[in-house]
Amino acid sequence: MSNKRCSTIKCRFGAKLRVFGSAHDTVTPKGMSMQQRMHWAVVASPEELLNERPTNYRRWVNSSWYPVEEGGQGHAGDWTRGDDTRLRALVDHAHKLGYWIRFYTLDGFTTADDQGWGQYYNFGSKDAVVLRWKAAVAAGVNFIATDQYEDLAPYVKQDAKDLHPNPAASPSE
Repeated sequence: MSNKRCSTIKCRFGAKLRVFGSAHDTVTPKGMSMQQRMHWAVVASPEELLNERPTNYRRWVNSSWYPVEEGGQGHAGDWTRGDDTRLRALVDHAHKLGYWIRFYTLDGFTTADDQGWGQYYNFGSKDAVVLRWKAAVAAGVNFIATDQYEDLAPYVKQDAKDLHPNPAASPSE
């Protein structure tokens, strides 16, 4: 079956449905504890994390936040210049290979504001997640998953005045 036929299927009602999948996940080195795997994800080079070219079917990278900030959302601290550099390196590498890139799930809320989303993907506050949303948009992330799309919307509009973080208010070291 050709790649073209794999990415387009005929729907029940006669219309075409275009489907595509994500890049293969990188296999972490064997024998590591969860703590070691979290550390490896954030120190591995973008080339180690993504080393296959896209195909007609595999067109995007679906990434957790673990390769950006060690331990992901629940362990993230202050957003730093190093975090921003890491995010941009991951995005730039994916784009250089020809992929779109998605990060999941960037949420930021207090326990009182939890609407059943849970704490696993939570940065802990709206201010903390807004910094990451702005950084992701500025870095060229193609898809941002969140449970707070209404809050995210103003940051992804291309004409938003505060789309990019203010250089005068750059992240701490």
